[in-house]
Amino acid sequence: MITKRQFIELLQNRLAGGDAVTDVRKQFPLPVISRVLNFVFADVVVNNDIAASDMAIEYEFDVQFDSFGYYVEVYPQPIAGSQSIYTIEDDKTSYNIQDKNLAKAIKTLRGSNKNGAIYFAHKIRFNQQPTGKVRVTQVPNLYQMKDDDILISAESGDTMESKIFQTCMQLLTSPQYQDELNNNNIDAQNARQNN
Repeated sequence: MITKRQFIELLQNRLAGGDAVTDVRKQFPLPVISRVLNFVFADVVVNNDIAASDMAIEYEFDVQFDSFGYYVEVYPQPIAGSQSIYTIEDDKTSYNIQDKNLAKAIKTLRGSNKNGAIYFAHKIRFNQQPTGKVRVTQVPNLYQMKDDDILISAESGDTMESKIFQTCMQLLTSPQYQDELNNNNIDAQNARQNN
């Protein structure tokens, strides 16, 4: 197990060829590496269901109620929307993750849809009152994770962790990404100077 900060520092150290010197930390600060890591994790979720399910983390949320019904506020949010949510359950029920169109279709076809859970706008809404706290197993958005949160990036044999690490290194050292990074830094400097 490794934390988000440890993984990022490991990338910084590898980019520096050892201990992360100040120049490397300036060129590849934590937010930049976090962005690249988020891209790579999202790519795994979209393209490799087995590895993505191994990277999922369980979070527990309190149920809330508003004029639209019962819901939980999801934070951190799933990295690829409902595609990166694997289970939703409370003390009694396991819910089926659905989008709005599927939920309406099921209700029309079956006459009801009581075990449906709809993820929309950082909330999961329920068709019935959940019992107790709701547990959501998902691959979280890395931007929203705390630096000390555990980052699960491995499948059996740790091959996925190595692939993620290598892909991050390739992106960070590629000339195209370097150009984009430099352009973003120049844009940020110009914005500060104009204010």
